[in-house]
Amino acid sequence: MVVTLPIKGLFRARADVDAEAAKERLAQARYDQVSIAIQKQIDSARAILNGAREIAANTPSELAAASATQRQDTARYQAGWPRSSTWPRPTEYSRRPKWIMRSRE
Repeated sequence: MVVTLPIKGLFRARADVDAEAAKERLAQARYDQVSIAIQKQIDSARAILNGAREIAANTPSELAAASATQRQDTARYQAGWPRSSTWPRPTEYSRRPKWIMRSRE
């Protein structure tokens, strides 16, 4: 009885198995990379959404404060006062100080 083994065929089969294993590892690495990239995008979108929700939650109180300030400024304007109580009255600051007139003479 004579048995012949194709030695080259055994090495080629081993190389094919190793090549297929390498392809599987590469595919898994690409899958992991894409999965991580997608998770980063989801986390970023979630952070943007949370920020938008916080802004939306604060908007009513900010709008109320701005409306109150506008009503107060309107009342001051109609009363003849400037926007800030530290400013002089409109009739006082619309006149030129005497020292400015003297410097041009």
